Amino acid sequence: MKLKYLSKLLVLAALFNSAPANALVLLQQVSVLTGVDYDTNPTLATSNESAVWRYTAAPKYTASLVDDRNRWFAIAGLNLQRSSNKAISENRQDPSISAGWQHEYEKGFYNLTIDYTKASSRLNEFTTTGIVDKDGSATSKSISASWSRLLTERLNLSVAGQYLQINYTGSGFTNYNTKSLNSSLSYQLNEKLNPFLQVAISDLSSEGGGSQSRISQSYLVGTTAQINPNLDMSVSLGLNHQQASGNGWVANSTLTYLGEKYNLQGTLSRNVTASGLGQFQSTDNISLRYGYDLSDKSRAGTDFNWSSNASTGGNETRQLGGWYTKELSDLWQFKLSLNLKELKNNTQSANSSIFGISFIYNTTDF
Repeated sequence: MKLKYLSKLLVLAALFNSAPANALVLLQQVSVLTGVDYDTNPTLATSNESAVWRYTAAPKYTASLVDDRNRWFAIAGLNLQRSSNKAISENRQDPSISAGWQHEYEKGFYNLTIDYTKASSRLNEFTTTGIVDKDGSATSKSISASWSRLLTERLNLSVAGQYLQINYTGSGFTNYNTKSLNSSLSYQLNEKLNPFLQVAISDLSSEGGGSQSRISQSYLVGTTAQINPNLDMSVSLGLNHQQASGNGWVANSTLTYLGEKYNLQGTLSRNVTASGLGQFQSTDNISLRYGYDLSDKSRAGTDFNWSSNASTGGNETRQLGGWYTKELSDLWQFKLSLNLKELKNNTQSANSSIFGISFIYNTTDF
């Protein structure tokens, strides 16, 4: 079923299930990010490195219509970017649109969301595959739905489905689409432990060299746990089966700690996902994020991300960043950032440094 017909179903379902008896409240917000960054090696070349300045303006409008049980929302944004060297980093005009409906009922909720996003394929694929390609574009269109219901006082069933289509222009990646279904059954053992079973199935169809279709199935068992009022964690382990390559293992673990003035988040995972390589890929990932409140109006922190992708010959990517933010007024915020990127594989190693300054304007709800 094509995306435009699925989006019509979103509108019809929302109108059919809305509750006109409840008073509706309209909330709106506008934000604009303006900034400049300096990248010492955007192509991650091993020799003859060339730096680039990028100037960005990114306005965004958000509207929400809410009542006691429903929330309709729409988010529209535009990322405008100008480069000092278009041969290395292209000028960009990337729109994004998201719209959806969320409904709560006595024993659960269900959501419908449609998304359209255009972004740099170089940035997206470096994060997911560890490949640095030409600065093309990746256009993503998706429609997703989720449903959750409390079957008993302790037993909960959740189901989510998505259709995703990604097309590339000006790059060497392969267009593809996925149809995925995820289901989770959880049981509240006590106030701190919530074990669960999860099943995820994804059907990938890719272009290039003839249409190819592959299926990935993942089966996991795990639990969420509240160690203390400040510390939460989730751990799961399971099996992945791919139609083309057989069996492998997958795992996910997350940890969140909220202190009085700081917070720490960490993840450790092995996941199988679709990619612009025209196939499923297995990726190991470690990420850490630390933030500290310097005062009521300023905050600083650091981020670290490491990924290894077996599908690209063992490409390893490392990203380390530091940032500082300060509220200049009720409407204005300042941000200073420094990011270090490194790409390493069996034959080469390259790195870059990115320094950025930005100002963010946020209106209050109106």
